Amino acid sequence: MDMQLARSDNSKIRFYSMSNQLFKVHKHYNNIIEKTQKSDGNLTDYLLWFLNCFENALNASEKNLEIVLDKAKFWEQHKEKGINNRQRFIINYLYDNYDKGIGYLRSSSYAKLQKCSTDTALRDLKDLADKEMLKVEDSGKKTNYLINSPANIRIPNIRTENAVAVL
Repeated sequence: MDMQLARSDNSKIRFYSMSNQLFKVHKHYNNIIEKTQKSDGNLTDYLLWFLNCFENALNASEKNLEIVLDKAKFWEQHKEKGINNRQRFIINYLYDNYDKGIGYLRSSSYAKLQKCSTDTALRDLKDLADKEMLKVEDSGKKTNYLINSPANIRIPNIRTENAVAVL
């Protein structure tokens, strides 16, 4: 489908992906196709569904671009700050997994991801917060760390229904 859309745009470059959007809603896709095939030939429901998917694909691409630009601006703002590879990895990890709802960033989840002690994780996270690269939310064992986003985007993106999830 993406190839057909690219051809219709007379462009080799597309900034949206219908394939990704259809993959997200593949159960609905199968249902709407079956419903359309069994209908009296009226394509209205299918066209409305398709246009909604197309709009969602465009919105997802816009959000992805927003995150990419924010990440570039973030690193531009902090290029002079000395950080270690673990710290660089975690910042990139949070940006790169923004849309996956990975959960809170806490010292325990940082330690697990980095395969380091919780003391090292806590030192790294406090250092990033002191350098204003991360913001601190809550305190104690439930201290959450968020990227200090230039565009004030909440990273990591915590979905309220999955709010208990931890990296």
